[in-house]
Amino acid sequence: MNADVRMKALLLALVLPIFVSVSTAAPPPVEAFGRKPAVIDVDINPSGTRLAWIEDDGKAAHIVIYDLAARKDMRKLNVAEGTRMRTVQWANDDTVLIDQTITHSVQSDGKNPYQFQRLTALDATGGPDRMMLMNDPDRKWVTAADLVRRRTNKPGKIYMSTLDFSETRYRSETGSRLTGGRKDDGWVSNLYEVDLVKGDGKVIANGSPFTSEWLADDSGEKILRTDFNSTTGNSGIYVRKGGGWKALYESKDCGAMSLLGWNADNTAAIVRGRTCGDERTKAWSLPLDGSPMTVLVEDPVADAQGTIYDALDGRPLAISMSGSDSSLRWLDPQAERRYASLRKTFGTPDVYLLGRSADYKRIVVLAEKPRQAPVYFLVDYVAKSADIVNEAYPLLEGVTLGEVSKFEYKARDEYSLFGYLTRPPEAAEKNLPLVVLPHGGPQARDEPGFDWFAQFLASRGYAVFQPQFRGSSGLGNAHAEAGRHQWGLRMQDDVTDGVKALVQQGIADPKRICIVGASYGGYAALAGAAFTPDLYVCAASINGVTDLPAFIGYAQKQGGKESDSLAYWRDHIGSPNDPQVIAKSPARNARAIHIPILLLHGTDDTTVPIAQSQLMAKALSSYNNKPEFIELPGDDHFLSSSASRVRALTELEKFLAKYLAPAALAAN
Repeated sequence: MNADVRMKALLLALVLPIFVSVSTAAPPPVEAFGRKPAVIDVDINPSGTRLAWIEDDGKAAHIVIYDLAARKDMRKLNVAEGTRMRTVQWANDDTVLIDQTITHSVQSDGKNPYQFQRLTALDATGGPDRMMLMNDPDRKWVTAADLVRRRTNKPGKIYMSTLDFSETRYRSETGSRLTGGRKDDGWVSNLYEVDLVKGDGKVIANGSPFTSEWLADDSGEKILRTDFNSTTGNSGIYVRKGGGWKALYESKDCGAMSLLGWNADNTAAIVRGRTCGDERTKAWSLPLDGSPMTVLVEDPVADAQGTIYDALDGRPLAISMSGSDSSLRWLDPQAERRYASLRKTFGTPDVYLLGRSADYKRIVVLAEKPRQAPVYFLVDYVAKSADIVNEAYPLLEGVTLGEVSKFEYKARDEYSLFGYLTRPPEAAEKNLPLVVLPHGGPQARDEPGFDWFAQFLASRGYAVFQPQFRGSSGLGNAHAEAGRHQWGLRMQDDVTDGVKALVQQGIADPKRICIVGASYGGYAALAGAAFTPDLYVCAASINGVTDLPAFIGYAQKQGGKESDSLAYWRDHIGSPNDPQVIAKSPARNARAIHIPILLLHGTDDTTVPIAQSQLMAKALSSYNNKPEFIELPGDDHFLSSSASRVRALTELEKFLAKYLAPAALAAN
């Protein structure tokens, strides 16, 4: 770590002047947006003496351990090529846990890649990293190993869960050995106590073929599990009692409750979900003694949607509610006061406490604004200082970005909708070239904070519209559920109606509108080109779904007939034999597309296979509309490499410039 770069001391004032706007005449280079964040994650050890983070210089990633007293790196470990770092967390004062994924094909033809998630431990003082739990040859091709609890009262131990193969439960193979299909395939989820030094583990609780979640206290004595059968709809939460399990909650066809964590004295679990008859999702207290659940958080018009956790012990601190403002209901008054102070200090509501020392004297904070890239800070309450650990996007430091605002409109059935509109810096108010950017998921949502993709497009002179169509999450269960079986129908209409509203209000130039998206957003982009061919002048899909029946078939091939993944996609999209599902596949409607198309796809995408874009390219070419088709070698569904991000943005910039001719760039 270069101290002069990453440790710029700032005195804590009432409001820190950390977000400085400086106008620039020329747009920043593509790399300013496309390079992965220079720092991906930061955590502080319990004694508050060391930091750890994932560093990316655009060419390679590194794990860095930094000594705060010496103000220098203790260790800097190179990350193996092809391994993608996700998070870094301190298990104790000396050991860091690194969550990572790697894509690997298990067949000799290389056409069946899977993404494998692994957890490794690294000591601050030296020595090799160790894989946790998954070194057993029987788990070589098991995809997931989940961290259940990283802080325990057993020195050198953590709790993890993984899938194990049980011959006694096995009756007929379903091809889901890799991803954990359910029923009679023999795979069950078990809970382990794992040794941080050796990496091996011992079973401390056995699950069922339908176990999806675990919760354990520090001692590993109090253990809960959640079971969910996606075929029958049966779900339940069970507490270990002696040598067996006692049901604390069971339901049928009401959805599974999610285990969020423990209350202050570990006498009850905090869970989130809907009981039968509830219209809204609530947060509940579920006592371990078998007493009835009681409501902790509820709202007549909003759902309990997300959770803020304590950065050290993982205890739930607050519940975020659905809606465009994502209001919080605090479970811990002291945590509420701390967050209020941080938001006032940093002058933004988008402040996230990522790590803390056990005594709360030092904390790690991520602060951002919609028009300013994220910055990581080390706050020292004793020294009354806030030091910049690093800027996530250092090439954007001092750059004025596009203004983000909420745009409200009505759908054709008078349903109230909104999206986020990002205007180019210093842009005119009317007649702007527009890029429509529907999000992926589709059960996901956009946030009004910093968005590297949207801000890149805005820097190139385009207004960017991100509609929160029905099917999006975070806006209530009814809003999310309204997207079921609506691919190419209601969800697409909501996007269309937002674009038309922007045109009617004079914000968007009707002759300069392109639709761009990734994953489900890529589907929506191609669906826009196929089903509303006169609305857009071009469309671009990144890792997008193009043929719905083929995509459902891929989900079955990857996970097996009994997998939860297949059950989810069939439930959300519909049957692959449904004429409506077939009809709403862009690749099967290529004849209707007469605008230019750009297709980009990662060759190692295990969520949406590259075959989906290949199908689209072939279908378009058969009707003399040859698309620009660009493969992104070695990349996954999430554009995890800087090289792929830069390539994607570079190609998109050239593509859009051909057809939208943004006035902002023309003036330059």
